[in-house]
Amino acid sequence: MNIRAIAMMIMAMVFSLQANAVLKEENLDKTLAILKNELTTQYEEISTRTARQKARSQDMHNRIMEVWRMSNESVYLPGKIRDRIQDLMKSNKVTQAELAARIGCSESMLSRYISGKTDKLGDENIIRIASVFNVSTD
Repeated sequence: MNIRAIAMMIMAMVFSLQANAVLKEENLDKTLAILKNELTTQYEEISTRTARQKARSQDMHNRIMEVWRMSNESVYLPGKIRDRIQDLMKSNKVTQAELAARIGCSESMLSRYISGKTDKLGDENIIRIASVFNVSTD
């Protein structure tokens, strides 16, 4: 590289960075050393900040994933089972006829249970309903 190209690069660095070095032709080596030191320091600071931000981002991701895992594992929703079944049917857009067919009971039996006319649906059907909607019976 010729001296003119080096001088142009140094001038570009001087104007683009907050530099303490002042370009003087008679002391070019010293000026280059100062600029190199400043660039190295800035690079290290940026690398450190980037590593911290990356660590914070990974930590936040891990926290979110843990909360998500926990929410899928042990969700307890208060209320009556029939209300919970209605909520699941509504959110999954499943009709009583479709659900009854999938769990192997009559539509009228399911309808009577959901409407509260009977309390007899049976544990096996509750387990099948939980399986259809991929939820726990707890």
